[in-house]
Amino acid sequence: MLLEVDGWQGGGKSVLTSLLDSHPAVFSSLVHDYSYRVFLRPESDWVQLLRRREAAGLRSLLATTRYFAAEDAFLSGESVFDISSSVRMRVPFEFDFYAFDQQVFRTLQSQDIWTPESITHLIYQCMAEKSGALQESTRYFATMSVPTGPDSRRRFSVQFPNGKSILVYRDPRNILTTRANRSRLSDAKGDDGYAKEFSALLKNFELERIAEYYAIHRASQRRAPQKFFEVNFSDLVGDTATTMKSVAEFLQIEWDDVLTRPTRLGLPLEQDGVSMIGCELDQWDALLTADQQRAVKRRMRWASAYQQQYQLAQLLVRRVRPVIRRVAR
Repeated sequence: MLLEVDGWQGGGKSVLTSLLDSHPAVFSSLVHDYSYRVFLRPESDWVQLLRRREAAGLRSLLATTRYFAAEDAFLSGESVFDISSSVRMRVPFEFDFYAFDQQVFRTLQSQDIWTPESITHLIYQCMAEKSGALQESTRYFATMSVPTGPDSRRRFSVQFPNGKSILVYRDPRNILTTRANRSRLSDAKGDDGYAKEFSALLKNFELERIAEYYAIHRASQRRAPQKFFEVNFSDLVGDTATTMKSVAEFLQIEWDDVLTRPTRLGLPLEQDGVSMIGCELDQWDALLTADQQRAVKRRMRWASAYQQQYQLAQLLVRRVRPVIRRVAR
């Protein structure tokens, strides 16, 4: 079944995914991929396509996610892990994307019914098989999320009734610090990608967006605690064994010491003596300038006022966007 490792960009999803990597009951996606996300969109975008079993249409939909990230890694021969804003690890990537892709769509053509859950399961099952990581005991296929709007988040339980989601909560100030200090030169999307200027993050209501995102997940957890769970990032890296025992209990999988060692297909993720666990890296009070720290403190002090500004901006966008679309037609 699908295991969504949820959280904000720079929030620690990679750490939890890597800790789950070596457990025999879990297969962690080889790349930061969120193919399942297409089914969190309005049904008008994809439901008829699934009913008609249109392979070409599905491939086009998947192209709007990170489904083809595995192809990029396959062609380059390596995958990249950012352990911190200043430490980047490159590991060999020997996965044959084209054999995997052919298996996915060949199998789909033989199936009479396509559902979001069956397609997603097939994608990650084929990835596990082609990477040699699929085991008889594999129960979960874990993949990282990407931040989506409230409506999309609420569709998760509907489209993935057997899926589970674990949110990695990280102090929003540290998230801003990581993203503002990450080199934009190594970000393929440039200014539109993961790494951004600190001032741009504040202007874009990043702190308020993160707060809203966490609130939505927590509301889901209150409604369905058997499907939604939360771990604190500082606990995850500082008290890994205790935190991962709680994760194992939530997933109802057997505890194993491998859950305390971050890996990718068994390869330890550590470089230059820096590991993903042990202590939290990229903390705001160490990396932000004095002016940036004051700006963050001001934002946190008046959090409710800024949250109202953000909600008003969102309301205006929702009202104006349909008008623009009608004019464009």
